[in-house]
Amino acid sequence: MHCNNLGGCRKGSTKVTARLDTAYLSVDQDDIARLKRRLINRMNSEGIVVIQVDSARSQARNREIALERLEMLVFAALCSRPRIRRKSKPSRAAREHRLAAKKRRAAVKSGRLRVSPHEE
Repeated sequence: MHCNNLGGCRKGSTKVTARLDTAYLSVDQDDIARLKRRLINRMNSEGIVVIQVDSARSQARNREIALERLEMLVFAALCSRPRIRRKSKPSRAAREHRLAAKKRRAAVKSGRLRVSPHEE
């Protein structure tokens, strides 16, 4: 094997592939459905989450990084439940303020109307 760079080249493969099959998780079906919805871009056609890491020089460190990433993905997908939207309505003071502003604006606009000749 010949390398062109001065630092030499890595001769062994240190890439690690971590896989998580959602079918074997011990959580309820709602959580599995949420996990699949959130991680759909990281799943292959069989529903397996695949993470590949080759950033570190040692395979052991790459394995640690891959498991940390997988844990963070699953934790973020399962623990962040969507917020429930509560209907809100303006306060009484805000409604009165808006109506008063509308009346002022209407008065300004009604003052711009042309006066008919026989009303003068």
